[in-house]
Order: sequence, then C-alpha cells, then structure tokens
Amino acid sequence: MFVLFVLLLIIVLIIFYFYAIYFGLFFGGPFIPVSKRDIKHLAKVFNFKKEDVVYELGSGDARILIYLARKYKIKSVGIEINFLLSFWSKLKIKFLGLDKFIKIKRKSFFQENLEEADVIICYLMPKAMKNLREKFIQELKPGTKIISFSFSIPDWKPIIVDKPSKKDKTIYIYEVGKTRTKNKSKIKNQNACLPVGRDIGHLFIN
Repeated sequence: MFVLFVLLLIIVLIIFYFYAIYFGLFFGGPFIPVSKRDIKHLAKVFNFKKEDVVYELGSGDARILIYLARKYKIKSVGIEINFLLSFWSKLKIKFLGLDKFIKIKRKSFFQENLEEADVIICYLMPKAMKNLREKFIQELKPGTKIISFSFSIPDWKPIIVDKPSKKDKTIYIYEVGKTRTKNKSKIKNQNACLPVGRDIGHLFIN
C-alpha cells in the first residue's frame, strides 16, 4: 500500500512539473525557477527598501517574494496565471505566515494594472518582454524600477547590467524616467503615469 502511495505521489509530481513548465510557454515563459544563488545576488545588486511595493510578473512558486518578505518585510504582489503554481504559492505563503506581506493573484499580468508598483520583477521570454514595453510606458510612474532576469527589454537601455560569472543569470535593471531607448532618445510617454498614493492596504484584503 505504501509503495502504491509513493508511486502515485511520484506520478502526480511529474504531472505537476510538466504542467507547470509547458503551460507557461503560452503565457510569457515556462516555469524555470530562479536559483537561491541568483536571488541572493539580486539582493546585493539592487537596494530593496522596506517601503517598496514589489510586483512579480509570472511569480511561479513565489520564492523571490518569500525571500524579500523574510529579509526586508516588503509587501509584494505576485501575478501567476498557472493554477497549480498559484495554489502552491498561496499554501507556502500561508504556512510561512507571510500572507500579510505577499498577495498572489491568479491572472494574466497583461490584465493587471501596475501603476502601484515601485519595483517590477520578471523572468520572462523575449516575446513577452517586447509585448510588455507599451504596458510599462503607459502604467508605470517615473522612478519605478524594472528588474529582468536573463532577458532584456528590446530597444531599451538598462541602467545596470550585472553578470558576475557564467553561473549567474544576467540581471537587467531599468528605471522609468532614466531608461533610454538604444537610439538615445527618451522613452515616449515616460511621464504619462502620475505618482499614485501610498495607501496599498487594499491590495492585501482577501
């Protein structure tokens, strides 16, 4: 009976793994988790602040947001369309007692308004990054930082590019209002988003 249970568990985990990977191919990128090494390196490269409101587009199993909540007590919103990953994320967050810091929304990040974000984190495929450009321009307020693992935003010049070794993922950091296109002209409509209020409590109401 125990052997049957273990076998069934293995089958479920295999199904979960392939579902998580291939489902994401249709919505920005497959689920390829960022390593603990890369997360810790990001914390060294980027100066996170407790008052930052962080959005992660395609938050997967929420490991980055969990790290930020534990280390900096940062409030964050994870956008994840994959049912299994969003469900698993919520379970982990609840179990760790971090639900007052992290909210997971199961939806497409293209349907989420990002105007409240101070920091955007993403690890998405080039096509998704290209499609997000206009959304960033229209919704993000000046000063908002965009952090992307491995893939840059096409035609935008980052303020920081960091890759200390072959083992590390490249980190691209952009800032709305300072980031320029590669032809050195400023991003169009960079001031289209006016600063919004700092009351973000409504984001964490279940």
